[in-house]
Amino acid sequence: MKKMLVVFGIVLVLYFFWSRSGRNEIDIQDYNTVEFFPIFKKDSSKSNIVGIQPFMTNLDYQNRNSFYSKMDFYMKEVQKKDWFKENTIVVFPEHIASWLVAANEKESIYKAKTIEAAMQVIVLSNLPKFTTKYLRSNAEDKANDAVFQMKSNEMLDIYSSVYSELAKKYKVTIVGGSIFLPNPSVTNGELKVNNGDIFNISAVFLPNGKVEGELIKKKYPISTELSFCNSFSNDLPVFSSASGNFGVAICADSWYENIYQDLGAKNAKTIIVPSYSTGYGIWSNKWSGYNGSETPPEINLNDVNNITLREAWYKYTTVRTKNYTIENGITVFLRGDIWDLGTDGSSFIFRNDSIESVPKTDMPVIFNVEI
Repeated sequence: MKKMLVVFGIVLVLYFFWSRSGRNEIDIQDYNTVEFFPIFKKDSSKSNIVGIQPFMTNLDYQNRNSFYSKMDFYMKEVQKKDWFKENTIVVFPEHIASWLVAANEKESIYKAKTIEAAMQVIVLSNLPKFTTKYLRSNAEDKANDAVFQMKSNEMLDIYSSVYSELAKKYKVTIVGGSIFLPNPSVTNGELKVNNGDIFNISAVFLPNGKVEGELIKKKYPISTELSFCNSFSNDLPVFSSASGNFGVAICADSWYENIYQDLGAKNAKTIIVPSYSTGYGIWSNKWSGYNGSETPPEINLNDVNNITLREAWYKYTTVRTKNYTIENGITVFLRGDIWDLGTDGSSFIFRNDSIESVPKTDMPVIFNVEI
């Protein structure tokens, strides 16, 4: 018995040292150059919205420093163009912060070829915390739920502090892209996490660094999210700005008519859509239809498996703004080389009954929409 206890103790010590080792930061030499800076002009413009279509990699999620440096790199590029005005809103895409789940982990995670391999190391190197969260989980996918639950405080700290600091530094409003967090809320201008279900959310950071009192929570999670991510049942908020009221719909939410109806009823002038299209080259693939929720009755079912995903985005998302009082629809995509997840899509705007897109490229794009 004593020998077993000794062996068990040695195993625990070895595990502790293994789980804590190899957490050195991998140096990032250079970022992908931003080559495209499209401008969507408007006569008598008084303000603007800047869309940042970044190119993210595994290394950008190592820690707060790496994430901040990448975000600040893009903000500096906007500053060079003199696009920051008194009333500027800056938009980052869906899931740009979700992969902060890998922050402060072993460097082998950032070198992993697949997200599955990376997640396995995260679990093994945090096994006691993971096991506790796993046993308490009520989600269908207990493993994913447990990972995001156990890393939520670290993710929150990086997400909130980085965008708050950047909003204050550049004196702009930032729609911080989206992140998975458990039952988030805002107290006295600060983002908090609480016990409860995971949501796909985005926060709006004001020029004073505070967070708007209402969060944007995804109402229609897709199938890969539904097993551990909750659906938001309330109406989406509308925020006031010098360029008019604006609403935010996270990716798949922009495919539903009731989103535009609700935001239009609240006098939203602009709808902003932080988005992420998963996979390699999928925009030229045939559209497979709605994912995770029922297909709305107004959709032409003949389009399924007949038009491309790009054509479907153009036909069934922000074009719906023309049915209401909403003047501008702005969609911003995440691009990058993030494990084996794949990304695709080109950011675009819809107004004056027409779609205008940024150049199709695998590199980062920053664009300016005059409002």
